[in-house]
Amino acid sequence: SSLDLLGLSEEVKQEKDRLLENFMEFSASLAKILISYNYWADYCDPASGLPMIAEDGNVVFPEVACFERLRKYRTSSAGMHMKSMKNTYI
Repeated sequence: SSLDLLGLSEEVKQEKDRLLENFMEFSASLAKILISYNYWADYCDPASGLPMIAEDGNVVFPEVACFERLRKYRTSSAGMHMKSMKNTYI
């Protein structure tokens, strides 16, 4: 997105909704393809952290902790959001 997604304007809210819809559509399509090839697949709702396909999934995916560990980025709190030390909002 070209917008600062930490903002609270109506334009930012609409952009977040658009990005969430794009992510959910892409993730559902990719998971469906992988499952059709007999691979396991699931994806998490970025808003809740809950898995979308697993019926018994009640554990929230800790995306910030995952981001820190896998990408080796340090993060700091930016209100309700985390900001990596490389200026990438997560």
